[in-house]
Amino acid sequence: MKITNCLVNRIVSPVGYDLGDPSFSWTVEDASGKRQTSARIVVESGGATVCDSGWGELSSLGTKLDLTLSPRTRYTWKVSVRSDADEVATSDENFFETGKMCETWTAKWITEPESDSVSRVYSKRFALKKD
Repeated sequence: MKITNCLVNRIVSPVGYDLGDPSFSWTVEDASGKRQTSARIVVESGGATVCDSGWGELSSLGTKLDLTLSPRTRYTWKVSVRSDADEVATSDENFFETGKMCETWTAKWITEPESDSVSRVYSKRFALKKD
């Protein structure tokens, strides 16, 4: 038995999103059993566990966890599954990264110096080698 197609909000390893309440999903392949009897999702950040669902009736089609996400943070996660044939499998490590979320913009825009009255134009000439 193996676990594949691990997604967060139906995206493979999303980066830079405000994921809201993320939904975790997965596919079980090559199992002797006919159905999943229980599953467990463990989410970590910086080597520390931030959420462990424990073994329970989690849906492989989409499971939301009680998880508070921080902005600009990388999270890793694994899902383990038990089948009705007493098989147990754990996915490879997956990841997602949150974006700025509700943070205010603090960067400075790139502009001409206020004391410079000349506007600059940047260009580059090139020739096409084919039509």
